[in-house]
Amino acid sequence: MKIFRHKTITKSYALKAALYRRLARKQGIKLDFSEQRLIEMFEFESLGAQGRLFSELKTKNGFAYGKWLRDLDVSQMVGDIRAGDFCKIEFLSTAIERLHNKKPLSFVPATEWFPWRLKMANV
Repeated sequence: MKIFRHKTITKSYALKAALYRRLARKQGIKLDFSEQRLIEMFEFESLGAQGRLFSELKTKNGFAYGKWLRDLDVSQMVGDIRAGDFCKIEFLSTAIERLHNKKPLSFVPATEWFPWRLKMANV
């Protein structure tokens, strides 16, 4: 792992940005992952939009596109947990998954086990 030293970007955000970059690079789209785009995304997430729309930002900024993909992943995870298809622990099985998924999934209430049985019983 590279040692990260930057004047404006925090280490915790650098970890998030690494995940955003990893997700966006898999898509095969030409995106910009420069330091300027990283700072732009950091300011967008920490200070707010300040007149810029996220849809405009994600067209060129690779970090913004990765964040959009991450948001889709988290919403899918939450839906699967609420439907009873998965348990939280299945998304927290490795160290990297715990690092990135623990906080977003901590707000999801635990559901009863195997709710699909209840759905089938009511049919």
